[in-house]
Amino acid sequence: MDARSLGPQRPGDPKLLRRIRAHQSWYRAEVLNLDDWGVTAPPHSREYGSILTSKAAESGANFTSVMAAEAYRRRRLTGWGVEPYRCERYLTSSQTLTLNLFAPLAVDLDWLNRVLDSLDLAGVGRPEWLEIEYQPRFLRAGRRDRTLADAFIKTASTGIVIETKLADQFSRRWSTVVGSSFYEQVNAEFSLWNSSQMEFDTPARDQLGRVHALGALAATSSPPIIMIHHPLDESGAKNAQRYRELLQEPSLLKILDLEHFIRTMMDAARSDAQRNIAEQLLLRYVAHELSDDAFSILEETRLGRAVGPRMEPTT
Repeated sequence: MDARSLGPQRPGDPKLLRRIRAHQSWYRAEVLNLDDWGVTAPPHSREYGSILTSKAAESGANFTSVMAAEAYRRRRLTGWGVEPYRCERYLTSSQTLTLNLFAPLAVDLDWLNRVLDSLDLAGVGRPEWLEIEYQPRFLRAGRRDRTLADAFIKTASTGIVIETKLADQFSRRWSTVVGSSFYEQVNAEFSLWNSSQMEFDTPARDQLGRVHALGALAATSSPPIIMIHHPLDESGAKNAQRYRELLQEPSLLKILDLEHFIRTMMDAARSDAQRNIAEQLLLRYVAHELSDDAFSILEETRLGRAVGPRMEPTT
């Protein structure tokens, strides 16, 4: 394809984000058959090829299944937690990735159960429900902080906390674990972290610590935590690995690349509809060989350009 159909890019982005943004621009042009692209959230309103127009967003084009679109609409009704502009328009949104991955599994717990079994998580018991952008109601009522788990699975005996990353980085949001009496109380009750090593000195440790504590309160136990990262994101996986050093039980942390998770979904599928959902996820997020030629042209062009606009959040 002509690289110009990908639309405006951000030559000043880190390489991972440039690659993912280019593939999402390719997906918009070649798979969604959308010639036009949208703009970033106000007040900047810059055009980029990986952002959908308002018309495409209203049609639900950012969601890879009916279940994901419906889950997004339901989640919006429950209050704070999703960012409508980015979730509907930004093809690079990790929040949209979470909805696309887990909404189909949330409505078919048998499928979810087979996925967990394949990931060696059968010991947690059968899944009872799955919620996206989750915070327990008792935490909302107390307004402890605004930490949410990207997804949380309640099982028969515990729960599973899930953090997903597409191209964004770990970040501190509203609180930190160190020096917080709230998190010290959580650790005293559930023994998540080695008290002698409670050094949440990186964004990954801090964010994973907060969502893990949230999951422990919801599960009333020390739950497993899964971090799903893009297969090209080696640094994200390494940063998450540092959280393992703080855990009293290191096996609680499972780090998976996105392609492995989607292929596990496909292997656990029992219908053409389920297999089609997994195939669309592979096409959308990891089939970068299909956009390699266009990306190569973009990279060659980038070498002769000045650094582009400052990177903005992708979720």
